[in-house]
Amino acid sequence: MTKRDADVDSVLPDVQSDIRLDLLSYLDFKNENNLEQKMNILRRLYLDIEERGDELYKDPNRKLYTTTKSLLNNVRHHRKDFDEEKLMTNCDLAFYHYIHLIRAHKLYQDKDLIKELRQLK
Repeated sequence: MTKRDADVDSVLPDVQSDIRLDLLSYLDFKNENNLEQKMNILRRLYLDIEERGDELYKDPNRKLYTTTKSLLNNVRHHRKDFDEEKLMTNCDLAFYHYIHLIRAHKLYQDKDLIKELRQLK
């Protein structure tokens, strides 16, 4: 059973099907306290933005891209620096930064349509 999350639902059409499953799995009740599963999902999200770097690393999202990439990478590689509760919090932070990056990228892609709509009187 998966918790529904409007932020996650909003980006599902904008990611590949395997990433969709990862996003939904991250919120699945059975993974709520499953640190290993969350880490595996974060690794795949990291690989996704790494692969899409040329597309995502654009203004105005450049800083968000580098921050998200760093969070996704560091939370996995610096596990020993945190207790389990803090690590779970950091995982969730990295996860929601990924969601925000995908949403921001979609808005950036729609900038011409937004500009056109703003000019209507």
